[in-house]
Amino acid sequence: MFKDSNGRWRTTLGEAEGDKFGPTNDRLRILAAALLWQKNPNYKILVLGGKGQLVADLNAPTVASIIKQELISLGVLSTLIKLEQDSSNTSSQLKNLIEIIRATKGNLSQFIIISNEWHLPRVKTMIEYSELKNILGNGQVNFVAAENILLRLKPAEWRKFIEKSRKSEGMKKRFDIEAKGVEQIKKGIYKTESND
Repeated sequence: MFKDSNGRWRTTLGEAEGDKFGPTNDRLRILAAALLWQKNPNYKILVLGGKGQLVADLNAPTVASIIKQELISLGVLSTLIKLEQDSSNTSSQLKNLIEIIRATKGNLSQFIIISNEWHLPRVKTMIEYSELKNILGNGQVNFVAAENILLRLKPAEWRKFIEKSRKSEGMKKRFDIEAKGVEQIKKGIYKTESND
């Protein structure tokens, strides 16, 4: 997320927008979640994320609050969106997700985690190589790439953008960084940054 030239906080889309590691296309996550919700309006949406890389900016909103605004602008009912705004990185988001799952006391039987295709391998590996596996690795959670949802449900609108993005230098670097993170997790040498 970033502040655009109009002073509005929003998620990112495109090669020129992203975070300190490169482009993220995190806007695709919001679009994909809204599309899934439109097809399944009984879904509840949990949005995780504190300030992340913007923690030093006292005026920055949380990632979760911006995502909620964008989901509402796409028609998702605000009453169906729950926020978790304390996590600072992927690792803490997963740990907080476990606490939320435990708090439901079995009332929610299925979860879909939507992220970008560059991010999901590290998320899955974090789960596989940690105590999270016993809770999130039991088939209760499905992982879906936002890009795949958009290509399935809105191919004419998103195919060209996604294919171009996959070939971009910035996204190739992003995939490389994530692949290194996956290998570090497997070797037990991964250091969780406060804003990964």
